[in-house]
Amino acid sequence: MQPSPAEVELRLESLAFGGAAVGRYEGRAVFVPFGAPGDLVRVRLSEPHARWARAELIEVLAPGAARREPPCPLAGRCGGCPWQQVDYAAQLAAKREILGRALRPVAPPTIEFVAAPAELHYRRRVRLHWQRGPSGFRLGLHGWRSRELIDVEACPLLVPALGRALGRLRAALAVGPAASGTLAVLAGAEQECHFSLRVERGAAAADEPWRGDGWLGDGIVGGLVSAAIGATHAVGLPDVALDRRGLRAHAACFTQAHAAQDAALAGRVQALSAVAAGRAVLELYAGCGNLTAALGERVASVLAVESDAAAVALLGRNRARIGAALEVRAQGAAEAVRELVAQRAVFPLILLDPPREGARELIDGLAQLGAERIIYVSCDPLTLARDLSALAPHGYRATSVAALDTMPQTHHFEILAALERRV
Repeated sequence: MQPSPAEVELRLESLAFGGAAVGRYEGRAVFVPFGAPGDLVRVRLSEPHARWARAELIEVLAPGAARREPPCPLAGRCGGCPWQQVDYAAQLAAKREILGRALRPVAPPTIEFVAAPAELHYRRRVRLHWQRGPSGFRLGLHGWRSRELIDVEACPLLVPALGRALGRLRAALAVGPAASGTLAVLAGAEQECHFSLRVERGAAAADEPWRGDGWLGDGIVGGLVSAAIGATHAVGLPDVALDRRGLRAHAACFTQAHAAQDAALAGRVQALSAVAAGRAVLELYAGCGNLTAALGERVASVLAVESDAAAVALLGRNRARIGAALEVRAQGAAEAVRELVAQRAVFPLILLDPPREGARELIDGLAQLGAERIIYVSCDPLTLARDLSALAPHGYRATSVAALDTMPQTHHFEILAALERRV
């Protein structure tokens, strides 16, 4: 049978940062989900452009050396883990290549890449979607570039405590009138779990069956239930101990998914903060205090800036565990930097951990705060490269870059860049 005009055969060469595999056809880069480097595949071009195209994988004609049997039966449908069919060594090689290519103009020639100590059963935090209606109940993730909700009864990436907690939450959510929303669950250091349930459509969060302690059990010790419009109420404990330091966290705030790699990241931040030992430092996008605590073991005081109200509250709860004197500013990073520049403040060290969009609007202000060293934590090599390039005219150069694989089976990882000012 001859392929239709929209179907082509090609050899996949690499993996892209967005999660798809990449091949070439008639001079165009073709992005193919659920492929592996070396695969000979038949694909259907679904979104052609002048220089690139997206495609749907129809058939693997000949598997490449990097292809393996995925550890999850939902691989190829669920959009959560697009690299499960790729051998872990090949995943790491792809991430090294992606990072090296992005940072080549602005980074030192040697970039350290730290493999994850576990590529499965590592996730201590997960965020899922749920819906309940005439067609039944689903709790899971959307398909690749799709709004279809794939029901996920078990996931090989989750720590066992999350699996048990999700079983109980699934049973509780499956009963009642039509509704939908999101559910985040966090497993703490002792494997006790906290959840954050948001009702986007359906009964108000203040109505039954959302209230009461029926959510607790099977390792779940507390949670938050909220609605798009309406009240938020707490169930059980307000938070859990995140790690050996005793930092408090809950499911509604961001935390790194891989506990071991998170600890490694904090340790590296602590080592890099030695340049400001006994002095005051500035932290932007502080979150609930994970890296603040790492700074606090070396420096005299930390000015922590965070705009999220829930994270600010956790920073307050974590004050006693941070060590250094702590001042918290509940405001956006850009506004805080403008005010500090106006006050002619100077910091020997600045730590920032911005969202995926990066810190474009902070660059000029950061340069005016006089830091000897900037520690930049990023989850996106492209926006990191852009911001490092923008800092270069101000005299800052990256002297070390390390990446940690915090999310095996996906294209995501964390990058830690240390910049020194040379005047």
